[in-house]
Amino acid sequence: MSPQFWLEMAANATLVTAVFLAARNKSVSWLFGIAGCALFAVFFFQIKLYADVTLQFFFILTNMIGWLQWQRGGEAQTVLPISRVRPLWHLLLYFPVALLTAWGYSELLRRFTDASFPMLDSMILTFSVVAQLLLMRRKLETWAFWLIANTVAVPLYFTKGAYITSFVYAVFWLNAFYGAWQWRRQLQAQSEGTAEVKTICFVGAESSGKSTLALRLAADLETVSVEEYGRTLWVERGGKLDFEDYLHIAETHIKMEDAAKKNANRFVFVDTTPLTTLFYSDEHMGKIDPKLLDLSNRSYDYTFLCNPDFPMVQDGWRGDESFRQAQHEWYVRELEARGVNYISLTGTFEDKVALIKKTISDS
Repeated sequence: MSPQFWLEMAANATLVTAVFLAARNKSVSWLFGIAGCALFAVFFFQIKLYADVTLQFFFILTNMIGWLQWQRGGEAQTVLPISRVRPLWHLLLYFPVALLTAWGYSELLRRFTDASFPMLDSMILTFSVVAQLLLMRRKLETWAFWLIANTVAVPLYFTKGAYITSFVYAVFWLNAFYGAWQWRRQLQAQSEGTAEVKTICFVGAESSGKSTLALRLAADLETVSVEEYGRTLWVERGGKLDFEDYLHIAETHIKMEDAAKKNANRFVFVDTTPLTTLFYSDEHMGKIDPKLLDLSNRSYDYTFLCNPDFPMVQDGWRGDESFRQAQHEWYVRELEARGVNYISLTGTFEDKVALIKKTISDS
């Protein structure tokens, strides 16, 4: 048998391993993918499918990135959660863009190379690129684009005499259905399991480290955090809010928390709560919406009170040191009056991080 036959055999065996591992959510699939793509780049060059050669180099690069994104480096870590493309109307753009790009690339191949079936070859390239990018972010819609790419690939490879590759891609076509079914099941399980995700909130005065702690803990534990929406709106409006805005802030913040739980890995770290919004409504407006008062009773699995035990950082939007201290004392009184079982954070930043990790790991 010819060397080209053995090259095709080796490339397909390696890629089959990678694809089946991907459908079963194994991060090592990316390493097999890198090796398989390198072999296929040589093989497709030999049979003059140059768009497929370009595709293999893209796959090698994205497999490296995908490996880094999926790999967590420890037994206690997990891969990225499965999710959907949001907003869904983006999908309506992906199809025509992929087709238009395929046409443009095929014209280049026609003009400057002796490529075989340049349009079909280019369609495999563009739809596979979209599918691979979605796969890297573990989007459910990745399998729809793999189905399109494989539907074009099977007859093209058969026509070129690459019978083994054509057969393998027919198997990939079936595997894409399996992958879609399996990922949809896991996505549903993730949604049902959001009740098991623990919410950890940080409250405290201005410049007490809440945002920094939320971001740091989310990064260390490979999960998500929720930013303080009230501050975002405050800055956008130049520090001028209406009374109705405070209820809107609390409701939006809660929606952000609920959305974050769907993509969380065990924990969601929340920068401030509706209790903070209640404080500023009373401070700036002198009154509190009854609905906001009700939302301020929202409970969390852990509440950490950040002490202002380090020099204040002034960003142009905050009050002075006396305001910070008064706000901290308000939190202490309010939390105790509400019977909230909170944990006070003091010491260095690393001391606080260590205490939080220990507290939540013991749960």
